[in-house]
Amino acid sequence: MKRRRKTTRRGKGEGGVNFNEAKGLWVGSISTGLDANGKTVRRYVYAKRKEDLLDKLDLLKSQRKDRSLVAPSRMKVSEYFQTWLEGTARLRVRFGTYQNYSGLIKNKIVPKLGGLKLSLLSAVHIQSLLADLERHGESAYRRQQIHSVLYSALGDAVRLRLIPYNVCASVRSARLPDKEKPVLDELQASKLLEKAKADRLFALYFIALATGMRQGELFGLKWSDIDFKAGTISIQRTTAPEQVEAANGIPKVRIGTNAPKTRKGRRLITLPASAIQILREHKKRMLKEGHLEWVFCNEHGGLLDRNHVRRRKWRPLLEETNTALPNDHKLPTRFRFHDLRHTAATWRLSQSDSLKVIQELLGHAKITTTSDTYSHVTPSMQAQSAERINKKLARLVR
Repeated sequence: MKRRRKTTRRGKGEGGVNFNEAKGLWVGSISTGLDANGKTVRRYVYAKRKEDLLDKLDLLKSQRKDRSLVAPSRMKVSEYFQTWLEGTARLRVRFGTYQNYSGLIKNKIVPKLGGLKLSLLSAVHIQSLLADLERHGESAYRRQQIHSVLYSALGDAVRLRLIPYNVCASVRSARLPDKEKPVLDELQASKLLEKAKADRLFALYFIALATGMRQGELFGLKWSDIDFKAGTISIQRTTAPEQVEAANGIPKVRIGTNAPKTRKGRRLITLPASAIQILREHKKRMLKEGHLEWVFCNEHGGLLDRNHVRRRKWRPLLEETNTALPNDHKLPTRFRFHDLRHTAATWRLSQSDSLKVIQELLGHAKITTTSDTYSHVTPSMQAQSAERINKKLARLVR
């Protein structure tokens, strides 16, 4: 006579519970929802004692109640990140940011974590990845970007109920070193502008120093944005790479324009008189060339490409400038066009302009960004302030 398999029916409210004699274990299950085909998906747990199994089922029930219970996924990290990149990030961020995310995922995240199941990814894995990148010389800024991508992508995985919680939240992001940003002194700035005078884009460097505008904002300026009578520039757009479909159907990247990222980025800047005069002279030159739309354009009248300007214009200009400077005043080899913006802000702060004025000039969304970025300037400002108040107090006690 065939021996009947011994099972124990579940008690009321216990969920699916039975004893598997072949394995010698109590087996329990609970529904986690429906799959894409409308079939019930169940989560199984095991224990040697029935009491322990019921405790595990109670935990699953509480997770199901607070919506933290998810069905275990077989999706790998590489599959999920590719899906997230194309289906979520691409629709959420600008094309340049999407390109950056794509490179980080392909070259930094997937080689180390791509083979893991998404459901098994842990904070230890992420910490190991970041530590390995640091050992191989990856900058703190780059590691901070990678942490940000991981945090954002895994946060969306939680919302999609692919994982119960964001394991990246337990991993600290890399801390950026406190580096003082390079700033031109008067001699360096004078020599740079002197060497730039022969360039058709001389006005570009002058206006960057005069206003602290971002490179993309300068490249996106139209003549209609400048009011010569009022002496102002209206920031309406910035340049950025964009993807377009070519005639043969193959996507290609070109330079386009976007609105400023924040409300503060769209602003009105009052120009010093010297900058207005430089722009008048530059406009005459551009009109002779037949270029009537963009203030700073290439030889064909189109938008400037940042990489082209850096390689063909900026780096040669730095080399020429350094040849004219004494050894103790040489510019750093990695001095960037963006450092003209830092120079403009530092000069303004050094002449005791308020942080609020600098924030509005630079288009920072928060004044804390301004104060944190230029904290190295504030001690001298405090010394000047102390000297001014000292003179006032001294007069009171005469």
